[in-house]
Amino acid sequence: MRAQSARKSVGKISAILQAALFSFLLAFIFLEFAGLVTVAIVVTPSMEPLLPKGSAGVFVKTGKYGVGDVILFRVHGCLVAHRVVAETEKGFRTKGDYNGVLDPWVVPENAILGKLALSIPMLGYAVYFLRSPLIFAAVSTAIFVIFTWDSFCSEA
Repeated sequence: MRAQSARKSVGKISAILQAALFSFLLAFIFLEFAGLVTVAIVVTPSMEPLLPKGSAGVFVKTGKYGVGDVILFRVHGCLVAHRVVAETEKGFRTKGDYNGVLDPWVVPENAILGKLALSIPMLGYAVYFLRSPLIFAAVSTAIFVIFTWDSFCSEA
């Protein structure tokens, strides 16, 4: 009797967690498609130790940027995350924390995709790995099976 009650409780908790995770992912995807949030994978050590190589950075479009902010911007077709070190009439001067010199460009405000809100070390490797459709499908299926296994077993 207790085992059956425990299974039901675990099933309810699992369903709540699934719904919460799904809602979070849906909201996050909506914000990313709306251009309000951008997730970038750090592939160089230029911002270490704040953003180590392999981190995932979450950048939020705020419209207000200043000296000291770590911003994500597009330059020469590439995404770059560097710190604002000066503000000029034409835009912002940036520099990677690990780099010894300023970047050779001025970043206009309309090129900025967002300001760093969150950095998760090592998550970038997982995100990069999951961008493969086959890997994503396999991992999604495995997670679905893990969360729903008890409900399949209890119905049989």
